[in-house]
Amino acid sequence: MLLFSITSTIGVALAIVVALSTRRKPNAPDEPEAAVARRAHFEKTWLYLATGSVAAVLLFTIFLVPYGESAGPAKQVVNVTGQQFAFVLQPSTIKAGTPVEFRLGSRDVTHGFAVFNPDGDFQFQAQIIPEHTQVAVWTFTTPGTYRIVCYEFCGVNHHNMLGQFEVTP
Repeated sequence: MLLFSITSTIGVALAIVVALSTRRKPNAPDEPEAAVARRAHFEKTWLYLATGSVAAVLLFTIFLVPYGESAGPAKQVVNVTGQQFAFVLQPSTIKAGTPVEFRLGSRDVTHGFAVFNPDGDFQFQAQIIPEHTQVAVWTFTTPGTYRIVCYEFCGVNHHNMLGQFEVTP
């Protein structure tokens, strides 16, 4: 999170500097050609610097994106089935500190699988689509009872589609 904040601050600062420094004044009729050429060169330089900075930030941060992350060989596997209006988890107890691979499936309609920690803070979310197994990887660090909420409207009793699991030390 700190890296994201730093990167965002640098990006916004660069955008402001570029915006302020590239505001073009209209050419005066008696302005020398050399001054016009210098200003055009200055603007092109800022364009290249801004483009290069954005490309560098994107290239650097793409490796920090967690999507496609693997749980590794020492993973815990939890099979989750969503069905109107319940989640079935096998097993329903997870050990803290070990990556968990949730294999999510639906028997009927699309469901949302949103996980909240014992303090009620949102942890992650995944869509569960019928006839498809969605894989979500997460490592829990805090023991306690975690709540599951369906985040995709799935029918009349959607508001009652809740679940929970226990994370042990």
